[in-house]
Amino acid sequence: MVIHVAAAGNGTRMQTALEEMGFEGLPKHLLPTGEYHEQSLVGRNIAAALETSHEVILHANENNYPLLAAGIGHLAIPIITDTLGSPLGPFSFTDHIAAGHTGASVAGDVFIEHPNWTDFLTAHEASRYPVSFLVGRVSGYPTNAAFDVNKSDGKIERFYRLTDEEHDIYRNIGMYAFTKTAEVVDVLEFYADRSAGEEDKVATDLIREGLVRAHIHPDRFFNINCRTDYESLLNFTATLQASSPE
Repeated sequence: MVIHVAAAGNGTRMQTALEEMGFEGLPKHLLPTGEYHEQSLVGRNIAAALETSHEVILHANENNYPLLAAGIGHLAIPIITDTLGSPLGPFSFTDHIAAGHTGASVAGDVFIEHPNWTDFLTAHEASRYPVSFLVGRVSGYPTNAAFDVNKSDGKIERFYRLTDEEHDIYRNIGMYAFTKTAEVVDVLEFYADRSAGEEDKVATDLIREGLVRAHIHPDRFFNINCRTDYESLLNFTATLQASSPE
């Protein structure tokens, strides 16, 4: 199975923060995780994917391609240059899946403690749902993508964006598996010719059609969307290092 690592965004929201932290001009996907071996976010996600699949593809854009290629060159995987502005957003990797086949994706700017692709993909194949989202149970703040999950079978029943802080919610992590069934294709093709930024509507339609299940990740994760997110990650990895034996 092909695993796609998504890094085609420009990280516009974090540009000022990156400059303030001394990372001016660096794609946020290349931010160091703060672990001993100094992997970048995207490098860590690629390495985890390669442990499960020999077919891993990185998605970049024309602006960040040179830096990403240099930053992950030692991993020797193909890089696709995507056109910015896909209406499908993080689900645009489905363009590269043949009808009836399964593919998977992870956001290049997330940190997932103990990622387990084998467990995630095995659970996806065993379920009756063509789409699986990896989710975590946390407290959330405005703009986070959150879900209502049916505890009996994992079906995702609602997608929404937080407008206030909420506690003990299921939050989207940024790891997906898609089996390209006719029902999934119908939803994706509806948005094929639309403008960018339709990913919330895509997720809502997939969920409304009863096509999506949640796979719950038990450990910590960090979606790096702002300086606070990144500083929280660095605090977390620093704590892990302090508690680890030499």
